[in-house]
Amino acid sequence: MKGKAIHQITSGFLVGDAISDEALNIQKVLRQQGSVSEIFSDRDHIAETSRQLCGPMESFSPTETDLLIYHYSIGSTTLPDALAFPGKKLMIYHNISPPEYFEEYNPEIADRLRSGRQGLGEVSREFDIALADSDFNRRELDKLGFQDTGVLPILFDRSKLLSPSNLRRPFFLRKPRTTVLFVGRLVPNKKAEDLLGIFNLYQKYYNPASRLVWVGSWGGMELYHRELKMMIDDLGLEDVYLTGHIPREVLAACFVGADVFVSVSEHEGFCVPVLESFHYGLPIIAYAAAAVPETVGDAGILLAEKDSLTFAEAIDLVCRDKNLKRALAQRGLQRLSDQFSFDRTAELLVHNISRLLGPAA
Repeated sequence: MKGKAIHQITSGFLVGDAISDEALNIQKVLRQQGSVSEIFSDRDHIAETSRQLCGPMESFSPTETDLLIYHYSIGSTTLPDALAFPGKKLMIYHNISPPEYFEEYNPEIADRLRSGRQGLGEVSREFDIALADSDFNRRELDKLGFQDTGVLPILFDRSKLLSPSNLRRPFFLRKPRTTVLFVGRLVPNKKAEDLLGIFNLYQKYYNPASRLVWVGSWGGMELYHRELKMMIDDLGLEDVYLTGHIPREVLAACFVGADVFVSVSEHEGFCVPVLESFHYGLPIIAYAAAAVPETVGDAGILLAEKDSLTFAEAIDLVCRDKNLKRALAQRGLQRLSDQFSFDRTAELLVHNISRLLGPAA
């Protein structure tokens, strides 16, 4: 791999976004192996604050001796350039949220998701290897006819996460409250309305001195955000914070300051905040949908049915039972070390790239 040019293309780029961070971590591994490696994306979807780390597609000028890693996550104008790439190609599939969730809130995003799903089956013969974040994602590739598939978990670099001594405590954590946390974009497939309903029961019948914090941007989902704010008002909920995007040190403070991480999402291709919860010793309660059971494993409480009362009872149990909370935190740290260590995943990445490059790599 030394001296080999191995570039990546994403559909968009923003530091802090799971796929963008994954691309940066892959770049780190490739450069450590001695490869030349840059990241490219659609100019219109590169965040202003991230332009030093990601180049526009116009500057992408590969040769047939290079290797390409393409991150497939949504319909994108970058796909034709990837397909036209003359060298060997590796896809990393991050899954695509079902467009039906987005139709009434942002038809343009729904169309991009639909285009991405339709286009995925059409490129099954175009990539030499197709890797997926999870086996849930890999099975979808197999059904669509991809021939050489495998699983490459998200490259999770714990060294980038801040320690408690470096945290800046946000205003919404300053009152003493039991804190229920979720981290992820405020989008319909993650079902914030269901978590609000669960929290309503928990706050009213189990613990009035509690708060709910949802960290994540709602860009493009302004209508959905307004509906959720109306629901909060209608239910008379107190201490509910939809924070939007926040700095990393504030996010770290949320993980450290929370009592339980709760996910009711109906579609996740991996769910990186689960690994962040493991790192910070935060117990997890999650709806067992899509790839979430695969990521959580036996290190959290997985509920097969999304019953609001059952979820509220589980939150109460975890927050009251210190031994259970400690045991879940320990299991999470062990799972993070055993299944999702950076070095282990980096070895998988290098192995698959070496297969593409051949014996002389």
